[in-house]
Amino acid sequence: MSAFPALQPTYAPYPFPVVRGVGDRIFDAEGNAYWDFYGGHCVCSTGHSHPKVVKAITDQAAEILFYSTAAQIPVRDAAAQALIDFVNLGLESPMASVFFCNSGAEANENALKIAAKQTGRKAYASFKGGWHGRSILAISVTDDVKLTPGLESFLVPDTQLPFGDEEALEKADLSQCAAIILEPIQSMAGITTAPASFFKALRKKCDESGCYLIFDEVQTGVGRMGKPYAANYYGVTPDLITSAKGIASGVPMGAVIFSPKVASLIKGGDLGSTFGGGPLASAALLATLQVIQEEGLMDRATAIAERLRRELVGTVVSKVEGEGLLLGLRAPGCAASLKKFLTKARRARRKAKERNAVFSSCSLVSLVPSWWKSLLFGVVMKHFTGLKDLGPEGLEMILNRALAWKGQYPKHLVDKILGMVFFNPSLRTRTSFEAVMNRGGGSAIVLEVGNGVWKLEDRPGAIMNADRSEHVKEAVPVLARFVDALSVRTFAGNVDDELDNFDPVLSAFRELSTVPVISMESAREHPCQGLADLMTIRENFGATKGLPVTLTWASHIKPLPKAVPNSFLLTAAAAGCEVRVAHPKGFDLHPSVLAEAEAYAKAAGGSVTITHDQDEALVDSRAVYAKAWGPNTASGLGAEAMLQPEWMTTRRHMEKAHKDAIFTHCLPVRRNVEVADEVLDHPSCKVVDEAENRFHVQRAVLDWIFNG
Repeated sequence: MSAFPALQPTYAPYPFPVVRGVGDRIFDAEGNAYWDFYGGHCVCSTGHSHPKVVKAITDQAAEILFYSTAAQIPVRDAAAQALIDFVNLGLESPMASVFFCNSGAEANENALKIAAKQTGRKAYASFKGGWHGRSILAISVTDDVKLTPGLESFLVPDTQLPFGDEEALEKADLSQCAAIILEPIQSMAGITTAPASFFKALRKKCDESGCYLIFDEVQTGVGRMGKPYAANYYGVTPDLITSAKGIASGVPMGAVIFSPKVASLIKGGDLGSTFGGGPLASAALLATLQVIQEEGLMDRATAIAERLRRELVGTVVSKVEGEGLLLGLRAPGCAASLKKFLTKARRARRKAKERNAVFSSCSLVSLVPSWWKSLLFGVVMKHFTGLKDLGPEGLEMILNRALAWKGQYPKHLVDKILGMVFFNPSLRTRTSFEAVMNRGGGSAIVLEVGNGVWKLEDRPGAIMNADRSEHVKEAVPVLARFVDALSVRTFAGNVDDELDNFDPVLSAFRELSTVPVISMESAREHPCQGLADLMTIRENFGATKGLPVTLTWASHIKPLPKAVPNSFLLTAAAAGCEVRVAHPKGFDLHPSVLAEAEAYAKAAGGSVTITHDQDEALVDSRAVYAKAWGPNTASGLGAEAMLQPEWMTTRRHMEKAHKDAIFTHCLPVRRNVEVADEVLDHPSCKVVDEAENRFHVQRAVLDWIFNG
């Protein structure tokens, strides 16, 4: 008997109640986590409770929860335009208008009805294996005999064709059909696909027969295939597109999207809905489309699908079916082998109760994940040891997520353990990473090498007869058994530029670890600091393309590593800034860093300029970043070359910059050696904001590492 007898049973229930969702996981009442490969049946397209979607719903609820479609409501109008703009991205023949309803079945029912009213025909065509809903017209065109008993007299005539068969399509008589409806990828039939030529032939056949073409994109739509809709993916424009499920990230909503021809023939009274396009659903749709585009989810869907094919086939997986992230993993035997493989790859073996929520017992497992950017199962391991691990698109994704989450604290790291290994002292890095883990519901283990932890050797072939008691070859794999990710902080030696650029300690961790490795600063880069620097600039100026920013060398009492200036240069260049780098002769950054920065700048529409004239670099700059770093090891310059008082940043320098320029520095800063009090105490100084932003970018990085 059901635990809730008042609720009429529908589907076979899960063996646990679902009480919460975060990212790509759901949780039961006891707090046990389950990897969600189901996404509520393709619904939770931006992940469970994405902060932007939650905020949009909350804000809208405070304004007006509901009013009928008889009134003009700005958020509904905006949602309609946003959806039309989205579906028309790259579509050769643009769609014209949208009708909002509440579900996929309702969308299909209205699409089929409009086709009949406009063509005057009383029959339809569909495809074997197709599934379109449980309303009467939808059941008529659905290939599922379990739905029809007792309803036969209500169903309309339907001709079923073999899916993907161009020869059968060519022979079919559609002259009496109002429309032919199909899922571009058949989901319930087992992730069944057809070649692009089939859709072009279908479009031609419909044009010749006067039959409307309806794409049921309830599951394939809203970016899941790596394009806005399958119509965009296959380059074929149907007469009507139906959409639902992921369109509003879980708020009930459906839509029928019309071509100009169909839209022009719709009459008053043909369509109507009480709740369709309600303010709450419209706000959720707007936020969903914004997240998909701002966070690059369509490109990410394509990239992950490619990696899944590359890395899963040849394991227990014999074939990956489908396109984008509407996928099926086929195993030679029972899907139980897939379940075991995937949960083991996700390291779920650590917690007996952490299991995947939905797997069938057949030979094919469908994957319709809630958080499209995840779905990596731990098979494809992500590191973050430098900007190359993100690239410009990933950089934008991290910044957008960090900015969106500022002031919000989602529990996105529940049960995650971050191992933190410090070869060097830290204040902000240690505190901010620990705060991220604690605020996110996880925990951190801090290890200080040489202080309660053995000194570690990293040199290959070393004879360990000195004070280093353990080699990284043993230490790193052992640590990786206890944690979900390893973060490492190590400095440059400032003796050999080539060795520092190789980053030996971090490289060893990355090579030996079986969990993701994150740089908390290394010999070459301090990528989290670079992200925080850029986030601070974005907060103050918005768009960064073409924005003049200056990285200026600063006087110091001793040579410092180049990781921080390297990362500022790389991130600013990747964001399209006009980067000016000023330093005395002999203090050049490594050629490989400069080459990488120039490549980023060229791709992003920015530039990189190197000068030895500090004043020249400051003219009209919007952000001034001061940082000391040591001379080239080949320059012959010693520690005494670091004290150059004229390179200390003062108000005189800041006055050469733009009137609204901000000052930034990574901290710690030596007052009146690197930077004068008058600069650090001025309102334009953003070093405290910049330090806080370390927290925000680091939790976005960890969210990307763990959740996608």
